[in-house]
Amino acid sequence: MVALEAMRSANEAFKNSAASKDLVGLFVGATSGIAEHTLKSFAKYTNSPRIYFVGRNKTAAERVQNETLAINPSATVTFIPTQDLTSLAATDEVAEQFLKHEKKLDVLVMSSGYLTMAGRDENAEGLDRKMTINYYGRMRLLGHLLPTLRSAATNNSSSSSSSSSSAFPPHVISIFGTGSENADTIREQLKKNNLDLSAPDTFTLRNCTAVTVTGNSLALEQFAIDNPNVTFAHVSPGFVSDTGMMRDMPAWARGTYKIAKPLMGLLGNKATDVGEGIAWLAFGGRARRDGNLYLGDWKGERIDFREAKRAGCRDQKEWDKEREGLRRGMWKQLGEVMGKVKSEGLRGVWDAEV
Repeated sequence: MVALEAMRSANEAFKNSAASKDLVGLFVGATSGIAEHTLKSFAKYTNSPRIYFVGRNKTAAERVQNETLAINPSATVTFIPTQDLTSLAATDEVAEQFLKHEKKLDVLVMSSGYLTMAGRDENAEGLDRKMTINYYGRMRLLGHLLPTLRSAATNNSSSSSSSSSSAFPPHVISIFGTGSENADTIREQLKKNNLDLSAPDTFTLRNCTAVTVTGNSLALEQFAIDNPNVTFAHVSPGFVSDTGMMRDMPAWARGTYKIAKPLMGLLGNKATDVGEGIAWLAFGGRARRDGNLYLGDWKGERIDFREAKRAGCRDQKEWDKEREGLRRGMWKQLGEVMGKVKSEGLRGVWDAEV
């Protein structure tokens, strides 16, 4: 675990380096909570950045935009509005808007989502909305933006070879729930060809969490294998009290949370601190000590699903072999899901026709 003050010092050092200039960052779900504070930390420690952020609330977006420019007047800050990120079509629209402005992307942070106790809630594409916003939509956006990340990797490498600065690898960070992966659920649903949990009586919040969390980790592992010059991370923020995560919960749950929030705030993490830590990761805080895939918390503590002991296996080689099978199965199903909404921008990313 890395101390918060050490992260701040490292971020300050990054700001004074050549790598901090002219970076492009995209932050999804950044009109509140962790992504908002990550965006502001990114602005604080970069020079002349171009910042894009995605959200639903235009009033909140105007506030975030103004506060970010106050932090860093050299920044360009652009809001990409969306009505909803619980469908693949909406994700396509976000990607299209970003790609109208940029051909490279240095930092992608995805943190959209919500808490709910509701059961399966299908969108017009036949997918559960929670699974889409937490997993399918994130991977679809990443698929669309791969060319811009690869472009940044090439440009940054070329710039470093002609100067004394080191190459800055593009970073993709999915803020969700690493540490809560469940290989048993994936094995079971793969056998049933039911990773979308559409079969009767198979959709539970437990299964939904298992598929979406494990899916994030396994899909990012595959992206990391296919894109060695880009760094990927699935990060757990822990409990963060000062976010809008309860807005879709029942009234009784919101009321209980409001009463308990002062105590929970003392025990949990602050969104400002987590934002500082996510920025530290985005600036290379782990320095590729985990290769180009990091699974862990925002403080640099590994919670790595690739380790056999975390999956309940005794032998690492056996677990590596089994995990490869799980990853291939999930990747194939992910491609089938992406094929529900055709997009030329995704051609070649997955095995299935998309």
